[in-house]
Formats: sequence, C-alpha cells, structure tokens
Amino acid sequence: FSFFADKNSFIPAADNNYFLDAARTGFVRYYSLPMLYEHRKFLNNNKYVGIDAGFNIRLSQDLSSTSTNIQAGLNQSTPIINIDINHGHDFWLNYNAAINFGWVLKNYQVLKAGLKVNYSPKAFYYGDYQINIPGRETSYGTYKIKGSYIGLDIGYVFTGKWKYDKLYSDASKPYAKPCKPGKFDNKDNRETVFGGNHFGFVFTPYFTEKATIKKTSGNYILGSSALMGGELGFAYNYNINSKNSINTGLKIGLLENGYLFTAKKDDFIPSAPYDYDVSDYGELDLHYISVPLTYSHRIFLNKPNHFFEISAGINIRTNYNDSVLIISKIGNDQIVRLPLKSNTNIWLNYNTGINHSWILKNLNILKAGILVNYSNTAIGGGNYSITIPGREPTYGTYHVKGSYAGIELGYILTRAKKRKV
Repeated sequence: FSFFADKNSFIPAADNNYFLDAARTGFVRYYSLPMLYEHRKFLNNNKYVGIDAGFNIRLSQDLSSTSTNIQAGLNQSTPIINIDINHGHDFWLNYNAAINFGWVLKNYQVLKAGLKVNYSPKAFYYGDYQINIPGRETSYGTYKIKGSYIGLDIGYVFTGKWKYDKLYSDASKPYAKPCKPGKFDNKDNRETVFGGNHFGFVFTPYFTEKATIKKTSGNYILGSSALMGGELGFAYNYNINSKNSINTGLKIGLLENGYLFTAKKDDFIPSAPYDYDVSDYGELDLHYISVPLTYSHRIFLNKPNHFFEISAGINIRTNYNDSVLIISKIGNDQIVRLPLKSNTNIWLNYNTGINHSWILKNLNILKAGILVNYSNTAIGGGNYSITIPGREPTYGTYHVKGSYAGIELGYILTRAKKRKV
C-alpha cells in the first residue's frame, strides 16, 4: 500500500513529510491448478500465436489473524497505520486469459512467451485499517487482497517428439501427428479393454449449493453464497460387459460455503466508522469422505476409441470435521456469531453424470464430464446470531447440505495391454 501525509498535518507539525510507497504487509503463498483451452494460429512451420482462456483453481493456506503495525520515524508513541489482516478463502475459482508467441525448436520442443491476465472475484485476505495522525481524527476503512494480476508468461514445453523421431510433413498442418492405425480399432479390442475391471484416479472441482438459512427473530438478514469445493480420490469399475459397469471408489472432499451480511455504519449505536460488509469471502470449510456406488452405460461413437458414459447411483458420505465457531466482528464487537456443528453420521446422497471418454494408445482411458450431486441431509449446521450494538439481536438457523455441480476428470488404468497378447 501507499500513503502520504504532509508534515503540517501533524499536531504539532512533524519535521518531515510522512510517505510510504508500496509498503509490504507480507507475502501470500498459494497453490493453483489451471484448466485452459488453447487455440493456435500458425504463422509458418515453426512459429505460431496461441490464445488461452479458462479457469484456475486456487488454494491458499490458512493463516491466523495477524496485525501489522507500520510506524514512521517521528518519535510518536502511536503507530501511524494499523492493519489487521485475516484469512479469507481456502479454495476458490478464478479466471485466466493469455496470448503468447510460440517457437517450435530444432529439437521439436516448444518455447513460448506472452502476456497472462488473471481475475479473482474473491479475496485472499481481508481486514480493517486505521490511520492515526496525532492531533487529527482517526481514519478507518477496509483492506482486501484479491490477487488478480497481469504478467509475463514464459514456458518451455516438452512435446514428446524428439530429434530422432520422423515428423509428419504436411504444410497445412505443421507438426501435426499423422493418422496411423491405432491399437484400438475394432470390436475385439473393445472387448479386450473392457474384458477386465479398471482402477483409476478422479478429480472433481465443483460449485456448491447455497446454505439453507431461516431467520427466527430480529430484523437483519443473513444470506449465503455458493462457492467452490472439490473431491479427489480413486475409482474402481466392475465391467459387466463393454457397455455396462458398476462403479465404486473412495474420495475425500473439501466443501467451502459462506454467508453474506451487510450493515450500514448508521445502523450501529453509536455510528460505526464504516459500513460492515462480509459479502465476498467464504468462512466455512467442511471436509468429508464419500464412497460412490453407481451404474454406468457406455454409448460408442463412430470412432471406436471415443464413447459417452452416462452414470447414476448413490453416494455414502461422512464428515470428519470438528465443530467450529465462526465469528465476524468490528473491533471488539462480535457482529455475526455462528457455532457450526459437523454431521459426523453416515448418510446417503445421490450422483448422476455424463462424460466423454477417450481410449488412448496405451489402452488406458481419459475422461471428462459433468457430475451432479444431490444431498437432502445437512453436512453441518447451527444457530446464528447477529448482534448490532444498540439494536435488537437477530437469530436463525444455518444448514449446509453440500449438493453440487462440477467437472469430473479421470484417468483410468485398464490393464488391457497385459490381456492383449
């Protein structure tokens, strides 16, 4: 952040102007998983322009509430600027776009450089700040870090094609792979792939259903926001035949949910220094284990190594969170208080999905599709209270069911090569 105060703003006047330019309050460490679509326009056989767009799943480690005091060298006993920074999201979605220039090198790998833009609608960290100029009225406000950025993107890409490999020569499709007869090209090979059971790995980023909130008394309204979650685990497929299978597995999940609440500064008695707003960050992280049990039917397309798969079934879920107490406050005043009790029982919910799958040259399967989950049982909940100083308290109930819609990605090990002799 930056800040400037003329020396005559101080009472008594300071010896020098007070100036902070790009002062740092700390570093934010995060992890991200981008999922992008790229379109390439070739300029000649070894140069192209690429345009990328997609979303980015970002994970930020939780930090306890910290306070950063920065004081000018004016021999003042009171810090000039105080910032109280709190952790916002753990897991959320943001968006990437990029344009780059690529060179296919003599060793057939790719070097690229370009411009990348990221937009994050949610906050990493949030907090309150105070500016204390001796002899002047204190200034108050809010401080948020969303982490959107613009920067230079430089990459070196291993293509899997090496100097001693013969390239396919076609001026209309430079560096494109030739259409050679694949290993998977007839019904007999299909029976080989699905002639045994499969083991694989799946990852599902998703959007959660909003929490169910009911006000029982009072005048203030607590809202809910649908945020990000995700599941990671393994899958086991029992293949009845080449078109039908029964599937199970084990997944761990992280479900983030949040609440929305705003109050004008004049709602407080006495009036607050600024409006109270918790409308753009999540508060609740719930961890669970699930065991799906679904039936799948495959529809093969004209190409023998492509198929659609439709699935439906049940999901057994249990939550392994401890109960948590969520508090949002201004200064020492607790505004929103939510004791969240986790549901540690075992309950049923329901899955349905559709995906497009590709049988690869190694006879394993890559799949991508849409997965929808419906749960009629809450994964966690509690009673909330909203306490505005000088006003009647508001009370109600808050429940998170954890239903979601997301993108399911999977890599399935078929072991077909061992069966194909």
